[in-house]
Amino acid sequence: AAACEDAGIVASAPAPRPTNTRGDFYPPDVFTYDAVSDSMSCPNGRKLLRNGSNERDQSLRYRAEKDCTGCPLKENCTTAPRRFVYRLVHQEALSRMTGRVKADKSLMKTRRSTVEHPFGTLKYYLGGRFLLRGQLKASTETALAVLGYNLTRASKIIGRKELIERLA
Repeated sequence: AAACEDAGIVASAPAPRPTNTRGDFYPPDVFTYDAVSDSMSCPNGRKLLRNGSNERDQSLRYRAEKDCTGCPLKENCTTAPRRFVYRLVHQEALSRMTGRVKADKSLMKTRRSTVEHPFGTLKYYLGGRFLLRGQLKASTETALAVLGYNLTRASKIIGRKELIERLA
């Protein structure tokens, strides 16, 4: 979203949902971020300080300042002694994009009809997962699926006979 904004593109996509394997812990969005102190606050008001980063995911890690033992909300927060929360480096841009999508429902309707259909069809063609392993093999498998999709679309738009004549 941030790269799109820098290029003057107004992105419209749903924000990725954070994973929560247990399902009953507080999600990262209930923690409030304070830009002045570059820290976060938990639902109980405890401070989480910046404690590292993940270059690959472009995220910052925040760790509870104090041990969470004795906190009345701990059972809904973590099983570890302290809670860790990751925040994306470009979280503000993602939040703006999410706000646009929530404010104008027609954006997602357009996206579903133009973008999601090809990806859903390709996923169907591939059976949901790649059959081959390794970047070169998986990219070849993707290229063949995209070629099949494009040929199918072209034959439906201009007709099989016209497509065969143009490809000859």
